[in-house]
Amino acid sequence: MHDVAFYTHAIPETGFGHVARCVNIVKLLRNYNKELDIVFIGEFSQNAIEWINSQVNINYVEPSHSNVAIYDRMDDAEFPERFSASNIRVIENKCNKLIFFANSPIKPKLPEDIIIIGQYLDVKQSNNINSFFGLKFAPTLNSKNSNTKKLKNNIFVALGGAKGFNNINKCMEAISHINYFKTIDVLESPLNPLKDNIISLRPDQKITYHSNIPNIEDSLSKAGLVLASYGHLGYQALAQGAALCLIGQKKCQAEYANTLSKSSLCISVGLINEVSIENIVIALEETIKKADILSKNAQEKLDGKGLQRITDIVYRYIY
Repeated sequence: MHDVAFYTHAIPETGFGHVARCVNIVKLLRNYNKELDIVFIGEFSQNAIEWINSQVNINYVEPSHSNVAIYDRMDDAEFPERFSASNIRVIENKCNKLIFFANSPIKPKLPEDIIIIGQYLDVKQSNNINSFFGLKFAPTLNSKNSNTKKLKNNIFVALGGAKGFNNINKCMEAISHINYFKTIDVLESPLNPLKDNIISLRPDQKITYHSNIPNIEDSLSKAGLVLASYGHLGYQALAQGAALCLIGQKKCQAEYANTLSKSSLCISVGLINEVSIENIVIALEETIKKADILSKNAQEKLDGKGLQRITDIVYRYIY
């Protein structure tokens, strides 16, 4: 029997954030016990496997018995609140404790003995001791460089693993219209390599590509401004006190970004297919203007200990 089995995935349809969160939890669990038997179960692209293997020593297996099973998947990429009830029933019979990571503010209807964890703002707390919701459970890590001086005239762009180049090139064109930005750091997802496929419309803007970054929080701590598409990286950017501008590549991402924007934690552009380049320019300029207050609000709401809190819950049920 395995100690912990992560049911997760990393494919273009679902993005890379789920497996990235799982990898970070593996690292934290092994701080407690290096000998833990931890496995991954699910679908992974070859590039994703190479990245995972560069981060942690893990085995990939078929569904099997474990003390703790963690369900960190998106079973419906368009409707994150939906999940496979049949998968849950199978896994329940193969573990002593199941932990379910919620993908939306809609709390899933699951048996009361299943632990549910989610980071969403507008979820009312229940009296169920197995329910853990709120920004304190956002997938964030503490960074030793949280007080690093921000790079002036810099933007860090991370749009995740969505397939294709149209969305990021639309954002890059908007960035080219803003004289403030002189340096652009672009994070490549293992699911969607970008180099040589991104347009650059201003010769004075320097673009640097990053891939396989072991500690994304350190890079985010230096970013002058972050443009992301929600997801786990967005929360880590907030924990680093980044001035965050969110542009959804899916309808649900745009909706969640609006919720964070209403709490003055970020600037929300909207759904990328429905906004113009001019809309993106306006949102980025607003982010520049409000950078200090956004950074202050973010650091007040997120302390960077979310993944440690989640790991403590997981470790509690291993033995």
